[in-house]
Order: sequence, then structure tokens, then C-alpha cells
Amino acid sequence: MSYVSLMRQRPVLVLWLAETLSVLGDRIFTLALAWTAWQRSGAVALGLVVVVESVPHLLIGAFGRKLVARFASFSALAGVEAAQILVVGAMPWLWPSLGLAVSCW
Repeated sequence: MSYVSLMRQRPVLVLWLAETLSVLGDRIFTLALAWTAWQRSGAVALGLVVVVESVPHLLIGAFGRKLVARFASFSALAGVEAAQILVVGAMPWLWPSLGLAVSCW
């Protein structure tokens, strides 16, 4: 089956578009976080944000097969999503301890 015919199937197209928007959102979030870290705390904080953001990509590249095998069930994927939600949700409270938070008011 060619890619064009595959993309003509509505479920595949919707899934691809959703993933594209998700990745775009992740990149914009990372860029905004790095920019904020640089403005508020300097180049070291920017570097830390970029390095920490790269760790999951490095792990998936190095251990992708084992990770996919381990998280192949829906319950495992739901656990990963829950952990991601907790980390992203906790970031505003973690920023003061990292020296990144400032008052916006």
C-alpha cells in the first residue's frame, strides 16, 4: 500500500494530523521554555533545558526496541502519559527550586 493511499484513509489521516500537531506543540513548548530560561537565568539554564529535553530522544534512539516492547500495552502507555502530565504540571512549582521562576505580575 502506498503512502498516498494510506493517507486517504480517514483514521490514518486523523492520527497523522494529531501526531503532527502534538509534535509541533512539544517543539513550541520546548522553544518557549528554553527562551524563558535564557532570559531569566542565562545560558546555563538554556543549556540545561535543551539537554533535559533531548534525553528522551536519546534513550528512545538507543533503547527503542526494548522500550517499545516494555510499553506496548495500553495500561503502560497510560502510565507514561500520567507521568508526563505530572512532570509538566509540576514545572511551575519546580521552577523556584531551579531558579527559573519570576513573578509575571
